[in-house]
Amino acid sequence: MSISHFRVSISISGAGLSNSFLEMDKLPQAYNQTIKAIYLGIRVCEKKVIYHYEDYKIYDLFEYIPCQDLLNFCHPVALEILRYDENNHTDYLDTLTAYFANGKDSSTTAATLHLHRNTVLYRIDRIAKLFKIDMSDGDLIFQLVLSMKILNYMKLFKAPD
Repeated sequence: MSISHFRVSISISGAGLSNSFLEMDKLPQAYNQTIKAIYLGIRVCEKKVIYHYEDYKIYDLFEYIPCQDLLNFCHPVALEILRYDENNHTDYLDTLTAYFANGKDSSTTAATLHLHRNTVLYRIDRIAKLFKIDMSDGDLIFQLVLSMKILNYMKLFKAPD
């Protein structure tokens, strides 16, 4: 027996949407994903009616790694940018995060950050030169994006010690 695309859970806070499953034996996993989608979505402080597990599953993955170990998975350049921002009162990490989240589109990034497009281009150029980042290196970009997700997770989900 199978069920086609069962994947919704509803709570007072909103509805959770799991990945699609076709087999009945995956129903508990689908249910858990819907609950996690709602929990993680609310923790990210997003006010939505529907929380898609797909949007939060990276944070679910981080839940399985002890907090003290998460920083071991961050690329050193991401941590260097974080320290630079703290010491120099810049927003380079946020700029880079938005730039990657917007598919390296400077116009969309500018709109997201409420900046002029030339300001975004200047910052990205400055970041690339200052931290020796090759913006065409897909593996490096992946590692930086993963690091940014980890840092965001630690900021949102883990209380300071």
